[in-house]
Amino acid sequence: MAEHVKAKADVESTSVLKVLRRNPELFKAMVASGLQRSAMMVSAVLGTQNLRAMVWGHHLAEYTAMLSMCMSLIAMCTAGMFGRFGDRCGRRAAAAMFGLCSFLPSWTLMACGFNEVGLYANSVAFLLSGVGLCSDALLVLANDVTREEDRGMAFGLFQAATNAIAFLLFGLPSLFTILLKVVPDPPIEVWFRYNFGLTAMYFLFVYSVRMPAQTAPPQGPGSQAALEAAP
Repeated sequence: MAEHVKAKADVESTSVLKVLRRNPELFKAMVASGLQRSAMMVSAVLGTQNLRAMVWGHHLAEYTAMLSMCMSLIAMCTAGMFGRFGDRCGRRAAAAMFGLCSFLPSWTLMACGFNEVGLYANSVAFLLSGVGLCSDALLVLANDVTREEDRGMAFGLFQAATNAIAFLLFGLPSLFTILLKVVPDPPIEVWFRYNFGLTAMYFLFVYSVRMPAQTAPPQGPGSQAALEAAP
């Protein structure tokens, strides 16, 4: 009986709500991740891919593959540098820079228009969006604002929340407007304004994350700091 009560208490202590209550900043990091993925999907699926098909025609697969290969190469080459940037400048700064790079393709289409010029500006921005892509900046941010004992469940929550928010903010709107025609499909400019709203909310949530205070290193006579300060 005692073991059953203890097991039940252990399950309760690791429940989703308790993890979120103990780690309130984790919720903000999860929402930011969902917003980032939603904005990327709105831009790529409803904007970039349609424009590529219109301009490149039967070269679509070839040119898209070349762009993706080059972007992946940039992502691999900048991963270490971006990780060091996050270590030195902070997790929020890294998450903001990651968002800035990933949103560049949609912003260039908004600025240059849904035309051939916009496509090639978007292609350049698509390459730059590879910067920091392999860094998992948002997952690292979530890790740093979560208690160590809660991180196992937090990582699962992070992925589930990211997918759920992307479904709510991209999946359902596109389902009801494009596939089911329940709501008239708005022009591409409306989707771009919606995308811009998602990107603005992303930066708002990243900015609102409060990082835990850093623990000062020990200053005793045998500490590393004291040894380094010794003549």
